[in-house]
Amino acid sequence: RQAAETIQLRMEYNPAPPFDAGSPETAPAEVLAVMEDRFRLARQQRMDLVRQIRAGRPPR
Repeated sequence: RQAAETIQLRMEYNPAPPFDAGSPETAPAEVLAVMEDRFRLARQQRMDLVRQIRAGRPPR
């Protein structure tokens, strides 16, 4: 912990974000839903790419 606190002090990292949406527990439901949709699409695209590679087809 001391190492992390030393780094934090060296960087003078003292954020004061305008919103409390830094975790799923504190983000508004609407924001969480948008992020889940984005990640779902990205995950599906990665899985499609893996399937293409496994099938011996080069990615497009």
